[in-house]
Amino acid sequence: MSAFILIEVLGLPGTILVAAAINLAIVLVRGQREPLLTVAPGTQNLAPASLFLTIAAATGFASFLYEIAWIRTLSLMLSSAL
Repeated sequence: MSAFILIEVLGLPGTILVAAAINLAIVLVRGQREPLLTVAPGTQNLAPASLFLTIAAATGFASFLYEIAWIRTLSLMLSSAL
């Protein structure tokens, strides 16, 4: 919808504002409901979550480094051809 209708009608800034409003509405509606999973206090096991976040951060960092390396390598090889 945004690619075909909203950008033509509202422009890019208007489309971004509509997307932000939709995201805010989702957060507000989601915040009014009960949590999906209730855990008794003191029984949480955060090891899997922290392991997942560590792996996700390492993967993201490696992807960022690969992107920088490829851009610099290609800019040296292609120089002003772009």
